[in-house]
Amino acid sequence: MELRAEPTALAALNDPLQRTAAEISHLAQQRAALRARLGVSSATMQQWREEHQRMLDASLPATGAQQP
Repeated sequence: MELRAEPTALAALNDPLQRTAAEISHLAQQRAALRARLGVSSATMQQWREEHQRMLDASLPATGAQQP
């Protein structure tokens, strides 16, 4: 028995995926432009993210609560 998807069902699934891919691409372009404007490397940006995460982790209560 062969299963075939309706073209409209495929289009309904494909459209949100294409929008998401376009949004991710746009965000990546914005990030690259910001890095260029700031004159920093991606390694520096990664270091900033890690430092920021450590600060967030340190600010959480000691009850074992986790950041969502």
